[in-house]
Amino acid sequence: MRVSKPALTREEMITLLKNRKLNFGSESESIEILKRLNYQKLMAYKFKFLNSSNDFIDGTTFKNIYDLYKFDRELKFLILELVESTELALRTQIAYELGHKYGIHCQFDNKYFYNNYFHENFLKKLDYKLEPTNNERPLMVKHHQKKYKDVLPIYKFIELPTLGKLSKLFKNLLIEDKDLIVNNYYKSIYHKVNTKHITSWLLTITEIRNTCAHHEKLFDNVFEISPIKHRAWKDISNKTPQGKELFSIYAVFLVFKYITQDKELFNESIDKLDDLFNRYSSVINPSKDLKFPTNWITILKI
Repeated sequence: MRVSKPALTREEMITLLKNRKLNFGSESESIEILKRLNYQKLMAYKFKFLNSSNDFIDGTTFKNIYDLYKFDRELKFLILELVESTELALRTQIAYELGHKYGIHCQFDNKYFYNNYFHENFLKKLDYKLEPTNNERPLMVKHHQKKYKDVLPIYKFIELPTLGKLSKLFKNLLIEDKDLIVNNYYKSIYHKVNTKHITSWLLTITEIRNTCAHHEKLFDNVFEISPIKHRAWKDISNKTPQGKELFSIYAVFLVFKYITQDKELFNESIDKLDDLFNRYSSVINPSKDLKFPTNWITILKI
């Protein structure tokens, strides 16, 4: 066990990197970048450019590392747009189908959910957003409690859970209600998608969303929650020597192809992704780094 390294000045950071054979163009421009971006955050992208001796591969520049960071940042923005579309659609569908089938306050009745314990725990975690004495509760809740005497109806309540809680809410719906939503909103796109697929993919999307929203490195991330594979998917994973499957960014886009209901938005995202690969071709190889097949555009486009 060692103690942490001392804090370095930006000039000392550059000297340290030079000693490890990293090339710099304009040092003043590099310092300006380091004023905006924490050294530790940026150096998380250096590993792609290291050799077996833990030095930088000959010819590697500071700009290469910064470009890889920018590629990853733009990739996260692109994915977050797809996450938002998926999340908004799911909120809409749950509220609409349950509200019309069971009534506008059905979310508080455990008979409409598979596991009573999980349902009770779900509501308990949202109690603070509904507590009248909580001045930080959402404006929508404040407005409702001021004008109406009933508890929050499901078409308003559905806006309160995070995406993670929303995914778990969907998982805890009665089987017939999950099937109803899948049949009405997902099978119209791909007829062989079932409830197990959607339940699994929503959990995967939640993990991806958290990675993007918390500014973690995405492009070479190994996802802990592996999505259930559709039988039409091929070569979406590779295995470690221990036999563990590693799902790539390509698998993430396959999930979005099947779960995004806004087809135009998804196709636009594929065009943006192609542009992203072209603009950062000096630091990223879709096939080698992200496991994309050569005909990935044909496969992904709806």
